[in-house]
Amino acid sequence: PFRTKGVFNSKTIFIFAIVGTLFFITIGLIGKHSEGFQSRFNVEQSVLDDLADHKLLESCVGIVDSSGWICSLGDLKDERDLSFAVFGDSHAVSILPAFDKAARLTQAKFIYLGKNGCLPLLGVDVARGLHAAGVCENFALRQFEFVKKSGIEKVFFIGRWSLYTGGGYDKENKEYFLVDKDNEELTKDASRAVFESALERTVEAYKDIGVTVYIVEQIPEQKTDATRLYQHLSLINLSDTRKGETIASYSISRELANDLQAYNRREFKKLSSKDNVKIVNLDDYYCSADICLIGDRYHSFYRDKDHLSEHGA
Repeated sequence: PFRTKGVFNSKTIFIFAIVGTLFFITIGLIGKHSEGFQSRFNVEQSVLDDLADHKLLESCVGIVDSSGWICSLGDLKDERDLSFAVFGDSHAVSILPAFDKAARLTQAKFIYLGKNGCLPLLGVDVARGLHAAGVCENFALRQFEFVKKSGIEKVFFIGRWSLYTGGGYDKENKEYFLVDKDNEELTKDASRAVFESALERTVEAYKDIGVTVYIVEQIPEQKTDATRLYQHLSLINLSDTRKGETIASYSISRELANDLQAYNRREFKKLSSKDNVKIVNLDDYYCSADICLIGDRYHSFYRDKDHLSEHGA
């Protein structure tokens, strides 16, 4: 029977191929627009709220342009002077709700000026990152010039520092190398050398204009994506106690989180004796003696592996 001619001729095969292709394209588009068939997950609404991006920048009073955010936040009831500035990469964005809340409580106003994938270090660019050559270097200069002209006396530097100087938990840089005019080598050692010189140069430049620099050490980075974890938990029938235990089992240990940041923290500590440098460590807010939790039964402290949720901030 397999030799019977005319059952699967070339025209029939072609039609089946077209129909099959269209079917899988349709399924893919449905999955994309439903964010991976989210409806199959029964995640707590409080957790879903945590996993979403905060809306703080969407309603800010200020200017949003192609070169990055420049946004006034905090207590905006009158034309009070700016109290401080927040500069950094996407980690600065994720922790902004904490600064905004603190500013409102103290009737302060501050400016946010940041760009994903860029550190606020003078004379430094990021190779194999998110932007073309020169973008990050020029943006850091723009941040400095803004502070110089505005008379702000306090600046907070926030970043996923280890990304640019050591990669992730595999300890290898594969992208986001720091380079400058004297060193364009794309290696971990070269990136660290650029980081060290740029850090010293930047805090001295801000000191010269009378500004105190608050360096916020990196938030503990997880190995497990928060969104995936809570989605998977919604598919299995666990008691609240077991869910809490499962979340803890997938959370990073404090020892590993500290090990990832050991290099950067050593470099920050070298600057701690300077009059205009303050080092801010938030580990005790996110970690017990042994573990840095991703979240709990009803809330996620993270949106993914390394960005805080609004609740976490």
